[in-house]
Amino acid sequence: MKVRFTADYDHKWPSRAMTAFKAGYEGTVKREVGERAISKGKATEVRNPDTAAGDAAASTNADMGRSRGMAEPHNVDHVGTSVRRAQLDGAGQ
Repeated sequence: MKVRFTADYDHKWPSRAMTAFKAGYEGTVKREVGERAISKGKATEVRNPDTAAGDAAASTNADMGRSRGMAEPHNVDHVGTSVRRAQLDGAGQ
């Protein structure tokens, strides 16, 4: 989670250790730290506009039943057809 600290924040861990974050620091922190600092009004979440657009595209692809990775035979009807056609690749000669 990426946050920007608007005020000094001391995060107390269950082990009783403490991590100090200075006001103005912006960076990635553990979700526990970010959520607690935001709830106390000491930080705001920073969202990357590119990531938000990528998340929207990923959910659209998921809704269509397709991934952004490699095509699989069950979701694309023409995968592997050029290998099976002897006139295209010279197989069987």
